This record gives sequence, structure tokens and C-alpha cells, in this order.
Amino acid sequence: MVVSTGMQSMGTIRRVYETVKRHNPNFTLLQCTSAYPLDPKEVNLNVIKGAQQEEQEPEEREQDGRTDGEQTEDGRVTNKNELTTRGVQGQGRRSEGGKKTTNSGHLVNGDNSAGTSKKDCGADCAKFQKSELENKFNKRALERPYTSKHSWGKMYGEHKRHLEFSHEQYRELQKYAKEVGIFFTASGMDEMAVEFLNELNVPFFKVGSGDTNNFPYLEKTAKKGRPMVVSSGMQSMETMRHVYKTVKEHNQNFTILQCTSAYPLEAEDVNLRVIMEYQKEFPDIPIGYSGHESGINISVAAVALGAKVIERHITLDKTWKGSDHAASLEPSELTELVRSIRLVEKAKY
Repeated sequence: MVVSTGMQSMGTIRRVYETVKRHNPNFTLLQCTSAYPLDPKEVNLNVIKGAQQEEQEPEEREQDGRTDGEQTEDGRVTNKNELTTRGVQGQGRRSEGGKKTTNSGHLVNGDNSAGTSKKDCGADCAKFQKSELENKFNKRALERPYTSKHSWGKMYGEHKRHLEFSHEQYRELQKYAKEVGIFFTASGMDEMAVEFLNELNVPFFKVGSGDTNNFPYLEKTAKKGRPMVVSSGMQSMETMRHVYKTVKEHNQNFTILQCTSAYPLEAEDVNLRVIMEYQKEFPDIPIGYSGHESGINISVAAVALGAKVIERHITLDKTWKGSDHAASLEPSELTELVRSIRLVEKAKY
């Protein structure tokens, strides 16, 4: 049996479930709003998750403690958390007329003629990656040969120095972001980079997946007191429990992003259900999604599952030299992603 639920309260649907279950265990319930055509803000996709919770025992539901909001008797689920979209600068930068430009299309000298900005696409924040190379790498690592097709130098240090913005360039980027009205921050790829970002007074710290199990780094970053966004690529659930406890001890304001560290990421390796597992495991913090897949559909699906933060890499041209351009979104795709996310938000809340 397939049973639609339009015009029914949650109390009625509980009775429907119990009535059918007594005689036939092979059935499904369809979330439905009886309106033709249906306005997105009347859809309320959160009822799907609410109904799934109804299948748990009462004590399990109480322990679950989901942050999706309270469910009313008419089946509505309320939630005031607003989703944030963040664009991430891809690795590699172009040089045009002697001026260096980020992959978000912002020339370092402030000229925005290179392309459409993340702000224009509707993103809430532009995030970069900051390393203090001599602090992050030892001399041997920086002097080793680097012959990748993505290399910008014969040695790894030359390659990394070509990609790295200076402190002054970061200040220019921050100033420009303020002028256009978009949040600006970066992943601090080492402890000295975090110190610099703290001096810049960024709105939050991003912890990349490669540093998520670096617990001394996590503790020092958490003690700064700024909000934190922590990616979870390459980490086990047990490690993420340890991450949660480490950060929570010093900083209550943080989020964890489901992430798979592959560029580009194949759909079968995404595992979006981890979002729901994190929601169960860490019910008192927002859970988000950091995607490296091609296209926007999987990121939109993450929002439907309850992701509160979406992070995607951005480029002006996927054919550019650099290891993650192929897994990045071009401006038109970012614009469509933000539009689709806002539509799903209307359908959820």
C-alpha cells in the first residue's frame, strides 16, 4: 500500500500507521500537501524526517534531540536556522596584465572586471586558504622536486609560494569583501595562519579536513573564541566524536561539515546519510556539507536532508591549471545552486 497524507494531522497519520500496520506491514506513507499548484513555502519537507522519527521508540525520539525544530499537530516542523552558502577559492590563480587574480574573479588590486563575483552569485561568504609555508612545511618538503602537471614551480616550495597570497593581499581582499557586502574568511592551514586570521578579525575559522584530527591545533583554535566550521573528510565517526568533545570544551559555537576528500567526488562516494548520522550524534550543533562533486544536485539534496552550511569550491574556468578546478563550480552554477537552495528552504520551513 502507498498512502498519501494530504490534509491530515500528525495525530491522524499515527492512527493510519497503527491501523494499516496491524494488518499489513508492507506499506509506505507519502508526505503530501493538497494544493494545486503547490507553493514551495507550503511544501514542508521536514515532515518527511519527522515521520521517519515516528518509527523510533518514544525513548529513542527523546534521546535523538534533533535540532530540526518542534513538530506541531498539523504536521508542520518549524526551524529558524538560516542556511549559509560559502564559496571557496580554488587552488591556482591567474595572472592577467601583470595583475594576480583570485579564482573568485576578484583582482587583488580591487578591480572586479575579471568576472562575476561570489556576491553577485548570491553566496554569503568567500573563503580562502591561508598557509604560513615555513611554519607548515619543513625545509626538506619545500625543496623536494614537484613535477605534477599542476605544478607552478620545479620545487614544491616554489609551487606553494606561487599560490599563496601575502598578508597585504589578504587585507586587500578583506577590504574588498567588506565593500561589496560579503563575509570574508579562510581556512588556517597551520597554527601561525590561524594567528594571522585572528588578527584580521575574521567572522569564523574554517578547519580543513587535513587538520581535523590535529587535536593540539583544534584546541588552540577553539580557545580563540571565534565560531568554527570543521570539515570531516578522511575521519572516522570515533575521531569526529573526539573532535566534537575537544572543540566543545573550549568553544560552543561551531559546526561540522560532512565531507569526502576526493576531487572531483563521484556520486557513489558522497554518502549523504552521514549528515543524518551527525545530526543524531551531535544534536546541539548545526551540521553542514562540503562538496567536491560535479554539478549542484547533490549539494541541494544535502540541504533537503538538513545541512545548514554549504561549502563549494569556485572557479572562473574549470579547464584552468590546478588540482581542484574540475571539481569547482563556475559562476553560473553557483548562481543556480544558491537559487535552488533558497527554493528548498521555502519547501522545508
